[in-house]
Amino acid sequence: MSAYAVALFLLTIWWSKNWGDATACPYTYLEDLLEGRTNYGVVLLKTIFGLIGALSVFKYIQIIWGLEMVENHKDRATAACTADLQVSYNFLAG
Repeated sequence: MSAYAVALFLLTIWWSKNWGDATACPYTYLEDLLEGRTNYGVVLLKTIFGLIGALSVFKYIQIIWGLEMVENHKDRATAACTADLQVSYNFLAG
């Protein structure tokens, strides 16, 4: 078992204990709005900052995958996507 897998597993446990109701799903902001738990301004700010965060880590994750610390990452940092469901990201590649 790799140290990477152990570290990832431990981070997952830490995340479940400390992040409370945090989520990576953008639709939860809209659910909160529709259920009256927040307002339009908060939804707009969370959406904008979520988008900024997603765009800012794009290259960072590519660098991490480029380290090829696990077999699954071999040659995938720069290879063409082979998944059945593909989404174009040409505007990010810059």
